[in-house]
Amino acid sequence: MHPSSRTFFNRTVGVISGRFAHLHPAASARSFASLRSTFRAKVPPPPFPFPSTLARTGSIRTIVTDGTIRRANRGPSLAGRIFLGIIPFVCIGLGTWQVYRLRWKEDLIARVDATVAEPVVALPKGITNFDQFTNDWEYRRVLLVGLYHHDQEMLIGPRPNDGENGFMVVTPLEREDGTKVLVKRGWIPKAKANPATRPESRKDELYTVCGLVRHGEEQNMFTPVNHPDRDQWYILNVDEMARHTGSLPLLIDELYDPRTTYPSKILVDRGIPLGRSRDVTFRNNHMQYVVTWYALALATAAMFGVLVYQGRGSSTIRRRIKDMSKL
Repeated sequence: MHPSSRTFFNRTVGVISGRFAHLHPAASARSFASLRSTFRAKVPPPPFPFPSTLARTGSIRTIVTDGTIRRANRGPSLAGRIFLGIIPFVCIGLGTWQVYRLRWKEDLIARVDATVAEPVVALPKGITNFDQFTNDWEYRRVLLVGLYHHDQEMLIGPRPNDGENGFMVVTPLEREDGTKVLVKRGWIPKAKANPATRPESRKDELYTVCGLVRHGEEQNMFTPVNHPDRDQWYILNVDEMARHTGSLPLLIDELYDPRTTYPSKILVDRGIPLGRSRDVTFRNNHMQYVVTWYALALATAAMFGVLVYQGRGSSTIRRRIKDMSKL
């Protein structure tokens, strides 16, 4: 007898035995023996498992109830599997791209550190190709002496500094040969935007400036457009400022040296522009991106492998269900 039939038979006999428990034991035994023989002879093995049977293989579950086969949880479609199979390769590509970005950033940091460490030199005169000069000399420390044209001073901002709003001061400096160079003097608080509140920063005297050769800022879609006619500046556009002030398209980012001037707090309180630090830092998170993308590639590859393995099991049970349906 089929195991499922035997289970059903035993349960049925147990129910019947409760109904006929009052009969004589010998009569009961003969009746049940006859009933058992009849079941064995007439009840064929069921073509399907009983409702309590739940077969699980792979991502498919087959439940048989009243001779009906129901399938559920077939798993992702073919398009979903293809998409999941592509993801690891995309992550590997992005991780490899970040490796190249990491090398580029490390080379840039090393090159800039070496440039900043070079001795201070006077800003050359007679420059003709300003773009090429800025590319070759960027972050090089230079020295220039001259008079500031305070009447052409430009405030760029607002720009925050340590949680306080303010402006960057850019002023043309005229050298002894008559040429003017744009100097980014530094940051002042918003309360000192009015020139009358900071007379110490606008003295008519000879200034000696030590700074870094720099490019201007790149405008993005969120940055407002400068309005030189209204003296409103939001971005440091070297070419535009040079045309507005009649200066050379050169920008010098003045350095703040606490050894030769007042402490920064005194400068800020007096409205004297606070220059930049000599240290040049760059954000370098590329190693984190490399680890993240490669970890995602490994995780999605493992998920795809599990899906393929389960798919093989699903094919096996589908064949079994098809064979059972023919019975």
